[in-house]
Order: sequence, then C-alpha cells, then structure tokens
Amino acid sequence: VSYILEHREALFSKNGLLLGFEGVWLDVTRRTIAEKRLSSAARKETLAVLTMGLAHDFSNIMAGIHSLSEAFQAEIEKDHPFQQGLALIQRNSRQASQLVHRILALHQGKIGERNYYNLNEMVEDTLELLRKIVPRRIQIEAAYINAPLPLYVDAVEFRQVFFNLALNAVDAMPQGGKLTIETSYHQELPFMENSQGTHPKLPAVCLTVRDTGCGIPQRHLSAIFDPFFTTKTVNKGSGLGLYNARLFVEKHHGAISVESTEQAGTTFHVWLPEADFTEAERLENRPQRRHTLLLIASQSQLMGEVADLLRQHGYYVVLAHTPEDAGNLLASPDYQLDALFFLCHASENRFNTLFTNAKRYKMPVKIIMQIVGCNQDEFETQLLNQADLIIPTDMSSPEMLARLRTLLDAASNPLL
Repeated sequence: VSYILEHREALFSKNGLLLGFEGVWLDVTRRTIAEKRLSSAARKETLAVLTMGLAHDFSNIMAGIHSLSEAFQAEIEKDHPFQQGLALIQRNSRQASQLVHRILALHQGKIGERNYYNLNEMVEDTLELLRKIVPRRIQIEAAYINAPLPLYVDAVEFRQVFFNLALNAVDAMPQGGKLTIETSYHQELPFMENSQGTHPKLPAVCLTVRDTGCGIPQRHLSAIFDPFFTTKTVNKGSGLGLYNARLFVEKHHGAISVESTEQAGTTFHVWLPEADFTEAERLENRPQRRHTLLLIASQSQLMGEVADLLRQHGYYVVLAHTPEDAGNLLASPDYQLDALFFLCHASENRFNTLFTNAKRYKMPVKIIMQIVGCNQDEFETQLLNQADLIIPTDMSSPEMLARLRTLLDAASNPLL
C-alpha cells in the first residue's frame, strides 16, 4: 500500500476563466507509516515509565519476603520441617530480585558508552532474560565457543540488537520451533550475499541467531534493513529493529548478514572485530579532523569577516559568491564538505533554490543558516525547517562557535 498526497491548484486567465489545473503527487508512505508507529510508540513509552515504578515496588516487596524468611529460619531448629520451605522461599525471592535488577538495568543503561566485554558473557546474561519471556513452545539452544571473545562495544546497543533478533525469531515461529544462539571466532570471513555494513577487520567474532520459522521471502531480503520496513501489523512492530541493527554494526565497523528459506527458517549473523585492547587508547589519542565549510554569501565584506573567524578556530573555509559557484563546488570531488554555511538576508532569494536542494548534491552535509540584518520570522518556515543549525543575528561569536562545533563533531564522530 502506498500513501499519496495530492496538491492541486487552479489556473485562471486574466478574465477569470478557468484554464486548467496544476498539481503534483507526493509519495508520503514513509511519513504516514512513521506517524502511525510513533503514536503506538508513545503509548509504549508511557507503559515503560509505569513498568519502572512497578519494578521498583516489586523489588522492595521481594526484599521484605527474603528478609522475613531469613529471620524465621534463624528462629527455628535446623531439623524443623519448615526449614526446606523457607530455604525455597529465599532462593526464589533472590532470583526474582535479580531478574528485576536486570530489567531495570536494561531501562537505565546509557547509549554511547563503550567498554570491553566478553561476547559469551553478554549473550548468556541476556539469554537468561529471554528464557523468562519466550513461550514454552519455543526450544532455546545455546552454543558458545570455549574461549573468551573480547569486544569493544556499546553494551546497551548490543543487547537491544540481540533482543530484537531473538524476538523476531520467536515471532516467526507462532506454532513452535527451535531458537539457536551461537558464538564463533573467525580468521576468515565467508561469502555474505545479503549483508549490511562493512567487513570487520580480522580476526572477527560472530553472534548467530537461527530459527526454524516461516522464513523471509527472497523479494524482501534486500529491504529488511530499511527504516520502517516490516511485514508485521502497526501495533506489533515499528520497522526499526533491523534498521537499528544495521546502524549498530556500521558504528562498530562490522556487518550483519541474513540467510533465509521460506518455511525452513532464517539465520542472522552479527560480525564484529575482535578487540585488541588498544581501541580506547586510539579513541582518546585520535586527532580531531579539520572540518570543511562552504561559506555562501553575496556580501564580500561580511563574508570575509565570518571566514576569518572560522579559520581562526580551525575550520577550512571555501567561499562561494554566487549560486553557480556554490553548485559547482558542491558537485566537485575535490572537497569533502561537512556543512554549507549560508549568510542569509530575507530580501535575498537567489540562494533559496540552492539552500533547498543542497543535500541532493552531496550527502551527508549539514545546513547552517546565519541570519543577517533581519529577524528569523521573516523567513519561510519550510526553509527554516531544512536547517540543521540556525544562528540568529544577536547570537555571540563564542556561542555560535560552540554550537557549530557540537553539531559537526556529533556528525563526524561515529563513536559518539
């Protein structure tokens, strides 16, 4: 199903005679699907907040049960018939508390913090939670390589990817089946027909999630990692799980591949480079890349002042006085542009087309708009919405430079 937005405008002669209509059709499928799924996500976010509060209360209740059972056990004789029952209460309440703490850790973990982890330990820890929620009709098998598999990863993002792959596998087996989780070590990489990301440097480690479910049609394999692509109903899936897995492996310089046969099952492989324990040091000592800006303005004096300020603070600045110059520089392979920096005045509109179409020339490029001699309200909202950073006339130079640095560093640093 595709969602089409039609815009039609009547054309009249000078005498008021209707000559015809001009119109366009816009494909708004992704936007429509995103709106539907965001409404469902808002409800789930509210439930998540409530769940956190309930989990805290539940943990406190279990702590009280555990303490009370310990007190009763200490008051009775060792051969009393209640000893075995009280020990069982203590063991189960302790397991319940540990489970709640794992759930809270999933909610409270911060994305963006990398550290060294053993893949086997992360998988086993997460699998304990999965065993609690996976239906009994699903048989879970785990096979770990008998050696540590060190990784330098964001553990919160990794667990999200693992959870999503496992739950997708469960959904593919509504009548029951077998879910297999494996870890492995590779000095060479096999051929990967359907994959996203980049081949990791060797040696590499691999997480495999395999199911015996309905499989994925071949025509869908090339699209399953796209945002909002899903074959589930709106309330069942967001279409972002595999897309987030793709972003995860790209950020960690790895790959994700899939093999599937209809009515036989699907296998996902997450490939990541083995940590050599120099990653944190390399990240800390990595030199900051110099950002390149294309400065676009028609006023030479003002352009010179802004260019001098940017160059003094470490930016490489390329100048364009006309839309034609800017278009040629955008299309040129000689520059790796990080951003287009527009000095905009409301009375000038000859740069508007270039402003609107800038990201079509070279992706990804940030759009920075500095208002000159007027107010932000004098510009069209549609134009302002396309800017990644808007610098009003009254913003100080230090604040402008700080916001510019934050924007460009976040865009160029895959580890942030």
